Amino acid sequence: MKKIILMLFIAFTLNSCNKDDDNSNGNRAELIIGLWKLETINGNDPFQNTVEPMVIKYEFESNGDFNYYVNDEIDEQSTWSLNADNSIVTFMNESFNISLLNNNNMKLILPSSNPNLSIEYGLKKME
Repeated sequence: MKKIILMLFIAFTLNSCNKDDDNSNGNRAELIIGLWKLETINGNDPFQNTVEPMVIKYEFESNGDFNYYVNDEIDEQSTWSLNADNSIVTFMNESFNISLLNNNNMKLILPSSNPNLSIEYGLKKME
């Protein structure tokens, strides 16, 4: 009897973990929707060493529209989409790997054929 209870407990625990993992991946489109402020840039980005600091924001709308803001003014508009497994987001004719996404933070990596030239963008969700 103890073995059966232990096996049921283990099965329940493993099943709970799988549900959480599936949910977090399935909600990526919902998590992306909103206004995000660029906080960090790691890598070789042309904007990293600008003379005048800029405030960069990304807005992902639920209808698939995308707005790119520089100093609170729309600088570029396009659309955005996720690939089939929700691991890559595409906007402004670029595809970014999603390395982190939760309710408050997103990290996007712009890959390069040369790993030393990849750029990681750290974004914080605006309230």
